[in-house]
Order: sequence, then C-alpha cells, then structure tokens
Amino acid sequence: MSKFREEFLRLPLIRQRLEGEAEGGHWWAVSSRDAGAVHMPLRSHSDGNLFAPLMAQVMFACDMAEALNRHIHHDGRWIVQLVDPDLRAFVPLVVTEAVLYREFRFIWLDEDGDPQFTFECGEPLEDWLLYGWGSWVTSAEEAHAQWYTHMREVIDPRKEGALYKRAQGETAPSAAR
Repeated sequence: MSKFREEFLRLPLIRQRLEGEAEGGHWWAVSSRDAGAVHMPLRSHSDGNLFAPLMAQVMFACDMAEALNRHIHHDGRWIVQLVDPDLRAFVPLVVTEAVLYREFRFIWLDEDGDPQFTFECGEPLEDWLLYGWGSWVTSAEEAHAQWYTHMREVIDPRKEGALYKRAQGETAPSAAR
C-alpha cells in the first residue's frame, strides 16, 4: 500500500499539471485507489465540451492506472492521461459518443502529491494495445529509475531547500539565502 493520500488528486496543482500536459487542449485522465478500484476520471471541462475517449482507450487507461499503481507505485501515485483528441470528425451541435485520443501520458506523483515526471507516448492506439500492459509498466519503471537516479545523483535532496512540497502549497526556498 502506498503512502499517497487520495485527496492529493484534488489539489489545484494536479489539475494545472494535467492542463499543461494537454497544452491547453482537451484531455481525459484516470488514476486508481490503493484497493485497486479505479478512481474515475479527472476530466477536462475547460470549454464546456467533454470528449469521451473510445471504449478501448478507457479500458487501456483504467487497466494501466491499476497496473502502474499496484506494481510500481513507489509510495506515490500514477495518473494516466489521454491527450490530443482527433476532433476532425466532430461537428458542432452533433453529439459524438467518443473521440480518438492520439497520445497518452503516465504522470507520476510522489508521496507528497507533487508531479515529478511524465512518460509520454504518441504511438497509434493499435500499438498501445498490442504492446500489452506489462511492456508499458516496464517502460514506466525504467522512466522512474532514470528520474530517481537524476534526483539522487544530480540533485542532492539533503541540501536544504533542494526539494519542497509544491503541491501542498510550500513555496520554493529563496535563492538569496
């Protein structure tokens, strides 16, 4: 069980990160709970339109959120975000049931709720599904290992002020100390 607290998913910084990852566009995201149940979506409502992903993408995102958070949570939490919907077929005033999202992101939050890094993929949907969840978990674990090495060998977290809890409202230490 991870040390991550569920309420961190509702912090303003998390929504800001999701908006930033989508570069101001539409997005759809999901995470999971420690018990394995899917914590249903953090959705984009920026302009009043909600574009639901294809069912295959919803299943992929939910399966990946559960797998990542079960097998490699590292006391934090993974969010799976779908970005860049293909809106070419969308016609205003016509309700579409689902839209193809062209990219996904795995965003890892540390135990304090701070987003630390993003693993992104722009492969076609067929590849998302063909590679299988084990392959994506392995890739995410490799990305986490690279981030961890960088944070522990390049940045010395023991140095006062090197790391702080931004998501919880801590401000960056002054460089003028």
